[in-house]
Amino acid sequence: CLSVELESPDGHNDTMMDPEQRIWGFETNFGGLAELALVKTNQLLPKPKHLTWEEAASPGLVNSTAYRQLVSRNGAGMKQGDNVLIWGASGGLGSYATQYALAGGATPICVVSNDQKAEICRAMGAEAIIDRSAEGYKFWKDEHTQDPREWKRLGAKIREFTGGEDVDIVFEHPGRETFGAS
Repeated sequence: CLSVELESPDGHNDTMMDPEQRIWGFETNFGGLAELALVKTNQLLPKPKHLTWEEAASPGLVNSTAYRQLVSRNGAGMKQGDNVLIWGASGGLGSYATQYALAGGATPICVVSNDQKAEICRAMGAEAIIDRSAEGYKFWKDEHTQDPREWKRLGAKIREFTGGEDVDIVFEHPGRETFGAS
């Protein structure tokens, strides 16, 4: 989804660092919502025949985002044996993060909001799963006040899965609701 010029050396090893990096069709005027659009050939991939256009649209974005956050040189540098807390572990970004953790020899600690989502994580091979709804976590006392006691309660739950260890990496993407706990 990025439009990069790659004229500055700042972006040669990491396109996110390119000073001319823009979100295609949003920060550029190339018709992101148009019937026809102008794109760079190096950013095109063939659509897999077995996927609909909608199904084919998301993996390139969420897969590359999860990879960048967890694995890439400018991300967390996940390695074998790491404990990785993954918020929204059954969703788009979270499911890729869960799969990267499993494939990379890390232990995903999957946070989900119901048993159906927990089952998705189990089907991927994850074992450490926290259903935040069932546990009743309330990270905010009110709109303006966070509750550090709830962070500690979550930490204790995590350490039940890790043999008393804290996590090495937090895959944080929900934002305000969970950032303090992360």
